[in-house]
Amino acid sequence: MKKLVYYNKPAGPERRREPTNKTPGLLRPLLILALFAGMLVSVGFVVYKAAPKAAEAFSSWRRDGFNSWHFKTAEIKGLTGDDLAALTAAVPFQPGQIITQSAADGLQKDLEKKFPHLKNISVKRGLFTGKLRISAAPRTPAAELVSVNARKMLIDDGGVVYPAASDVPPGAYPVLMLSGEATNTPEKVSKEIVQLISALNALKQEINFSSVDVNADGTEIRVVIKDTAVINFGGPDNLEKKAKLVPKILEYSRARGVKPLFEIDLSFYSYGKVYIKPYG
Repeated sequence: MKKLVYYNKPAGPERRREPTNKTPGLLRPLLILALFAGMLVSVGFVVYKAAPKAAEAFSSWRRDGFNSWHFKTAEIKGLTGDDLAALTAAVPFQPGQIITQSAADGLQKDLEKKFPHLKNISVKRGLFTGKLRISAAPRTPAAELVSVNARKMLIDDGGVVYPAASDVPPGAYPVLMLSGEATNTPEKVSKEIVQLISALNALKQEINFSSVDVNADGTEIRVVIKDTAVINFGGPDNLEKKAKLVPKILEYSRARGVKPLFEIDLSFYSYGKVYIKPYG
C-alpha cells in the first residue's frame, strides 16, 4: 500500500491591486434610479386609489362624529326569538337621524325598564359605521317569588327579582315565599338565599322540596319537603352547609322510624346541634 504524503504549497507574497483610471459604468446607478422611481410610482398609485376612500371616511367622521352621529341600523347580539324581535322593535330611531351619546344612554335605560327579564343591556354607537350596537342576555331563573301582595315574580341566579316575560307553568321553579310585615316586593334577595336554593336544586333527587319560606327580616328560613318534613334553617348563616347536611338527617330519621310530618331544626347548627321533633 502506498503511503500518501500531502504537500501544502506555501502562499506567495501578497500582491496589491494597482489603481486603474477606468471610468465606472452607468448601468448600476441607472438600475437603482429605475427601482427608486418604480417605488415612487407604486406609492403614488396606492395614494391615488385610497384618497377618495380616506376623504369619505374623514367626511363621515366629521358628519358621524361623537357630537353628530347618524343612525343607519341597529345590530343586536345575545338574543334570539321573541326577545330579539321585541328589542329590535323597541329601537325608536330612524335611518339618518342624528343620535347623541345622551340619546344612546337614554335608550339603554329605557330598555332596562322595558325588559327587566334581560340583563347586561348595553347600547353603543359604532364609529364610522352608523350601526347602533345593542347587546343583552336573558336572565336565568332560579326560583319563583311569592310575596304578601300576591305578586308572582322570578329570581335569577344573581338574586335579582323581576317579572316573568311570559306565563310560568306551575312547579317550573322552586317557590320562595316572603312572609311577615313586608308590603313591597324586594328588588333583590340576599346571595345566601340564592345559594340555599342552588344547593337544594343540586340535591333535588334527595330533597324533594316544594317551597322556601323567609320572614320579613330574613332571620327565619323554612323549607318544606313534600309530605315528609319542614326544615327550620334558622338565620341566613351557613345555609349551603346546612342544606348539604339535610340528606344525612333524612336518612338518619328513616332508619329510626321517625314518621312524617316532622321538623328538622338547624337553628342551633353553629353550636353543633340538630333537633328532630314532631311538626306543629
